Amino acid sequence: MLAEVADSLIPNSLLSRGVDTARRARLVLYGITLANLASICAIGLMISMGYPETAASLLLTVLLQSSVYIVMVVSRSPVLAGHVFAAVVLFEIAWDHGPDRGHAVVAAIAVPVLAAALTGVRGGLLWTFATVGWTVVLGPFLVRAGDMDPVLSITSGLLALVVGLASVVVESTRARAEQESKIAEGRLRIQQNRIREFAEELFPGLAVTSGSIVQYVSPGVRTLIGFAPERMLGRDLVEFVHPDDRTEVLAPAVNEGQRRFHVELRLSCEPDGWRWCEVFGLANGDEDDPHRWIFGARDVAEEKHALERLHQAQRLESVGTLAAGVAHDFNNLLTVINGFADLLPEGREQDGILGAVSQASDLTGQLLSFGRPVAAESQTADIVAVLRHMQPMVRSLLGERIELQLSYPKEAMPVMLDQARIGQILLNLVSNARDAIDDAGQLTIDIEPVELDSTNAQRFGLPAGGYVLLAVRDNGVGMSEEERRRALDPFYSTKASGTGLGLASTYGIVTACGGAFELRSAPGVGTDVAIYLPVGSPPESAPVAMPGHAELNKESAQSVLLVEDEPMIRQLCCQILEQAGYSVVAVESGREAIDASSAWQPDLLVTDIVMPGLRGTELAERLRGRWPELPVLFISGYPDDELRDWQTGPAANARLLAKPFRSTALLAAVASLMPDARVPADPG
Repeated sequence: MLAEVADSLIPNSLLSRGVDTARRARLVLYGITLANLASICAIGLMISMGYPETAASLLLTVLLQSSVYIVMVVSRSPVLAGHVFAAVVLFEIAWDHGPDRGHAVVAAIAVPVLAAALTGVRGGLLWTFATVGWTVVLGPFLVRAGDMDPVLSITSGLLALVVGLASVVVESTRARAEQESKIAEGRLRIQQNRIREFAEELFPGLAVTSGSIVQYVSPGVRTLIGFAPERMLGRDLVEFVHPDDRTEVLAPAVNEGQRRFHVELRLSCEPDGWRWCEVFGLANGDEDDPHRWIFGARDVAEEKHALERLHQAQRLESVGTLAAGVAHDFNNLLTVINGFADLLPEGREQDGILGAVSQASDLTGQLLSFGRPVAAESQTADIVAVLRHMQPMVRSLLGERIELQLSYPKEAMPVMLDQARIGQILLNLVSNARDAIDDAGQLTIDIEPVELDSTNAQRFGLPAGGYVLLAVRDNGVGMSEEERRRALDPFYSTKASGTGLGLASTYGIVTACGGAFELRSAPGVGTDVAIYLPVGSPPESAPVAMPGHAELNKESAQSVLLVEDEPMIRQLCCQILEQAGYSVVAVESGREAIDASSAWQPDLLVTDIVMPGLRGTELAERLRGRWPELPVLFISGYPDDELRDWQTGPAANARLLAKPFRSTALLAAVASLMPDARVPADPG
């Protein structure tokens, strides 16, 4: 209470200059007040005793002491006011009482203590020696010589010296302790600020509640959920929690006596409704407020979205693995059907079988697109040329009720995909858009080169650089958020009779070639699919022609080591090669192939890749160890990353033939690896 009254009389310019300045200003004010009270009491006593002259002189003392306050206010220096006040006290004692009758002892005690407290260590030393000089020299020998016993004078001087030095030591210790306290407080404040900054960096939204009533909110809450901090003060924190999360998550954590909790819940967010946040709570109560809590919240919406994408990718990876296995076995059967159909006489029956095999092969191609890379030998095609070629088919697929708008550059735009897979992507997207447009509508297909900077590339998980953007937009019914999230699920479809493989296979093709797939849609707005494809090298000008039966050298005596674990495919390939004039040794495993070639060098190795025991690539490596120039033809139901090293380098001399294949394709691949046939000697 006394400090509040004193502070109301001290200018703010003094109180705001630091703790030490404010303390000295208060001491000056206390000293003036006590001195004036003593003087007023003395005035009343003098008047009652009949000494009006003395009372009048004491009134001047009151005015002189009060002037110290004016000095402090005008100079804004409590130290200067302290010096003046000490001088006034010493002057009053010297003038009114002198060194006689023991008043020198009062000066010896009062002035040094007062000076040290008001003016600090240096001022305390100055006024200590001033008091010693007055009590020992000025008083007894100059002012009132002969009025004071020299022994008493010397005793008062020694007392002033001891009291003054003691006051200086006390003031020095106090000042040092106060300085150390300031330094410690400053360090603590810096540490607290750093901890608060660290906490706000981890949790942009910090809140302190009493029970559930908000008492403090950090500024970062505006960035987190869009609310101004002052709007939340004094309100119930539960108001900002999604109704479905209040009773199940937040209420038990706060009301059932738990000391801490960690949950994910939805917080009200402006302007877009609700936002998923991770919330930590810690009980921080004390005797005054036992129900105080500290809450920290951070946005996890992007993390949940990334987790959903991860789960989706894992599901697609599982489906891709399953599809690859099914497609591999299915391609083996198609290869057998294809091969034996080629042995049939040409006609409608053969055409029907080969057409059905072609459609089945397209289906297995979609299955393989989920989780397998694209074949290395056919990864580059001009997407502009493919779109131009497919334009009549796309218009026919859309019908007359849907307007088609195309936009693409005049120059070629090669991408890291072959023509078949580009066509598959376009047909899938156009088919989905057609089904999404109820009546009349519009479909836009754009192709353009784009440059992805580091920020946008990181958003898609791609390296920064140049890409080709294929954008397909429609103004159909659009998708809800739930439909958009499940659009890439191969087992989900909004069609009455659909497999859901369209977008899923497109996603698999795009990601397998190193591209990115983005889907944006909203009910009543339409759907926008953006596909970023890596730029490829210019495609070859003309494909290599595959020779037919008539082009083969029937007199060839080149030897072929055929390794295939499927009996029907092994029998078929052996029959095709032998009819073409090749000498074939057919085995079913890599181990048998090594044994068969121990004393014989084949001119060509034809091997499946996926086999029990030794894989085809491992077998080729072993045989290449003996014959580095041995040509190798790999046959497989799906492409494999293991073949990249076999298709590079000047002496690679290896090719991949994907199943299912026709007999002409097999013979063309063999002929390309063995262009110079050795004609056998005439047995006759």
